[in-house]
Amino acid sequence: MLRTRSIQRSLPVFLLLLWLICAGAPVARALAPTPMPVSAPSADLGGEADDDWGEAMAGDEADGGDEADGEAGEADDMDEEAQGPSLRADEHQALVNAEEQRRVALLHTEVDHPDLTIDAMLGYGGVIGYGRAMPIAVTLRNAGGDLDGSVCLNLYQSQSEYDRVEYPLFLAAGAEKTITMPVTLSMKQPDYTIEYCVGGAVVASKNFRPAEAISPEVRLIGALSADPNGLAYMSLSARNDPLLRGEFFRVIPLTAERFPDDLDRLNAFSLLVVDGVDLRALGDAQSKALCDWLGAGGIAIVGGGAGAASGYPFFESFTGIRAGALTDAGDITPALMAYLGVSEAALGENMLCADMMGASHVLAAPDRPLIAQTPVGEGLIYTAAFELGAKPLSLWPGASALWQRVLLKSAPDAYQRSLSAGYDNWDYDPDYDGMNAVREIPVDNPPDARPVRLLLIGFVALAGIPSYFLLKKLDKRALLWLTMPLMAVCAALLIWGISRNAGFDSPVATVYTLAALDEDGEAQVSTYAGVSSADKAPIAVSVGPGVKLTPIDQPRYDYYGDDRQIKTPNQLRYRHLRADAPAITFPAAPSWSERTVKLDAPQPFTGTIDARIWMEEDGLHTEVRNDTPYRLNGCGIITSAGYASMQDLEPGASGRATLTYLTDAERKQLKDAQAAHLNGEFTPVFDGRMTDASMNGADPAYLYRFVDALYLPEESVPDPAERSANIRKNSGDPAGKERRMRRDRLQQRVYLWGGEDRVQAVFRFVAFSEDLGKVTPTCGGRPAERVARRALIDKAMAYDPVGPTGVVFCPRGTLAAYKAALVSGAPAIGDAVSGRESFSLAEQPMFAFELPKGMTVDELNIIGVFYGEQMPKVQLYNHKTRAWDEQRTAFINLKGKAASPYIGPDGRLYAGYVPGENVSAPGDYGLQAPYMTLTGRVKP
Repeated sequence: MLRTRSIQRSLPVFLLLLWLICAGAPVARALAPTPMPVSAPSADLGGEADDDWGEAMAGDEADGGDEADGEAGEADDMDEEAQGPSLRADEHQALVNAEEQRRVALLHTEVDHPDLTIDAMLGYGGVIGYGRAMPIAVTLRNAGGDLDGSVCLNLYQSQSEYDRVEYPLFLAAGAEKTITMPVTLSMKQPDYTIEYCVGGAVVASKNFRPAEAISPEVRLIGALSADPNGLAYMSLSARNDPLLRGEFFRVIPLTAERFPDDLDRLNAFSLLVVDGVDLRALGDAQSKALCDWLGAGGIAIVGGGAGAASGYPFFESFTGIRAGALTDAGDITPALMAYLGVSEAALGENMLCADMMGASHVLAAPDRPLIAQTPVGEGLIYTAAFELGAKPLSLWPGASALWQRVLLKSAPDAYQRSLSAGYDNWDYDPDYDGMNAVREIPVDNPPDARPVRLLLIGFVALAGIPSYFLLKKLDKRALLWLTMPLMAVCAALLIWGISRNAGFDSPVATVYTLAALDEDGEAQVSTYAGVSSADKAPIAVSVGPGVKLTPIDQPRYDYYGDDRQIKTPNQLRYRHLRADAPAITFPAAPSWSERTVKLDAPQPFTGTIDARIWMEEDGLHTEVRNDTPYRLNGCGIITSAGYASMQDLEPGASGRATLTYLTDAERKQLKDAQAAHLNGEFTPVFDGRMTDASMNGADPAYLYRFVDALYLPEESVPDPAERSANIRKNSGDPAGKERRMRRDRLQQRVYLWGGEDRVQAVFRFVAFSEDLGKVTPTCGGRPAERVARRALIDKAMAYDPVGPTGVVFCPRGTLAAYKAALVSGAPAIGDAVSGRESFSLAEQPMFAFELPKGMTVDELNIIGVFYGEQMPKVQLYNHKTRAWDEQRTAFINLKGKAASPYIGPDGRLYAGYVPGENVSAPGDYGLQAPYMTLTGRVKP
């Protein structure tokens, strides 16, 4: 009896635990913070074949010598051992070849259709490049009835994985349609099989091979010319590399019809050459792509001569250059070589040149303009007076490196950027920062989690001790075997029903947007989304119509090895659906695995943020106005001198912040902390104070400390023990996690501030918002019901060298340097120096600075970055004596009245650099553009 009662009492508890385990799993997930786990590896769709192949290899190798040992004597064993490696290698190669043929047959078997024919053009004229976007034009002709299906293509991504691209395409009876599939090839692929599928079944397919494949290290030059062969001299290879720089180019002929109509495909080209082709025939999408490409840093070279009337007009709105009369200019090569500073054998033949009407920024011009340079956004247009591909210039030996030398001479930074155009940056990939960001964004639990807690509390209250005493009072304790299981079943059913309707198992998504704004308000927006679902099967992810998606973990170019390796993949990775609502189907993975994608500009940045900063007697003053529809929170100011927190800004609101000088107490605290931490482990910083008032550069170590202090003030406590305790206390709460996420996101921006040489002072306004990037991802056709969004706005503040009260303070990098030249014996200002342009001392370069007019100088410094073993001599132009005064050192420091002779009435100061003493080869010495720091005052 006791045993029976014991069983009766334990049975309800057992049933309760059983039902809670079965029904409580979604509840446990809901009550815990929602993770964004790392994606699981894709399923091996061809694993069985790989296992069989591996077992066969292992068996052959293991049994290789047994039969010989059993049938032959010791001498035969020696012969067998000598032949063994060769035999095993042959057997291995045979297995590799057999498996390779099997995989090729699976991916590239042709299927004939009586009414459907398929044609394709790979790349440009059959030439296809790896590591950059390439077009594949597919033409289908349907001689039968209506067909409703998709055009499909499998693309190798590695030796084991491939992606599948699908374009829905309806073919009416008798129809002929052509579609262009832009693809980026990251793996060598000999065969491309175009398939037409209906209902998932292949009804027609055909194999195609490119006429030529170009490796990723070769840069592409897009050539629009009536005679592209005349531009062949621009192609550089290891056999034809005059400058021995290892920079190889390949000229790709283009036509107006095949010209790219999107920026991705146009980015495949490092340079564009237009010679006698009228680009006004381009379509609207093509023209926009070209303009966007130029603004983003593209370089175009436009030829003149007899083709100037055709080539100039499209670019006239940018360059202002019109084609004039066509005249015999004689031999132009000596003038070109004089500009480039090189000695080559002259062409010795005359050339026809067009007069470049309205040309400015002329580079080579002995008697007439030969080459003009025009900046367009971040890009450049070079306009030539001569025809680029015409004889005899195309046959001149010096022509092969002509434009390479022009770019190195006039725009080295733009040239280096063009070399990296069209393929991945192996050193830094910002998309991985986006992938990390979506993992850090916290997701709130559904609001319906509270009823679950109340239900559990009520069940414990009713099914526990109160129920026992109630039945005891009624003398019905024997009913415990019924009431306990019944209440457990009811509670479990209720929990199951709540979990089904509360969204605990609905897809979860996080969206991260980065908006980087320059001083003029131009914004570069990148948006990333991470999606998780309870499903384990392959899942299609989309964010709506017209938004292209790219998986973050796309591989870079993968070059396979020798013939002993299998080259054809057999595992499907992603399916890219290029429909009205593009989608990516991810492979099967464990529940709640993260799928991360980059979105192609789903929402542009709207409005402007006016952020400016200037110096007053008491320190740096900032003013920010939020003229956007977004509410900004977590606002702050990050500078080379220090940081300051700022209040949240509603749309239309303004805010101010001030960074003042350290107080005596703070200065002592800083000094004591630095003495206690001689190894530099910790430097205290203060909200709204200038830790480094000189602002000499953008030291990343200081910027990291400012970012830490802005969002994690507990890490700024000087005492190590107290600091550790505060960090432990605040690391687990939701608010602390949010602040840490903001800190981590902003720290990814630090190395993009200040320039490569760290001489540019940093002035940034930073903020976060939940209103930017409002997209709702779908997962398997279901919209994500729990979506968390965060956007980082990183704004470059406009620095005003002169404050409202007349204080002048110009730290490093805030005063532009200009080129200068002698005109009638006196220096004259020229164009601004671009980027890290270098200058040879053999040319005796001169530079100009424009100081605020009417200012009184307190201190002026001019600092140069030199290369070579000898310091140059520096001369300053004396506006009073109209002579050049040689300075004692190469680093100029002038205070007060000592600077006044060198500042003209127009506020300009000129500095010239000449070789120092004992310099035998001035061409081996040089400098980058100098920079100036300045303090003083003007009358307000």
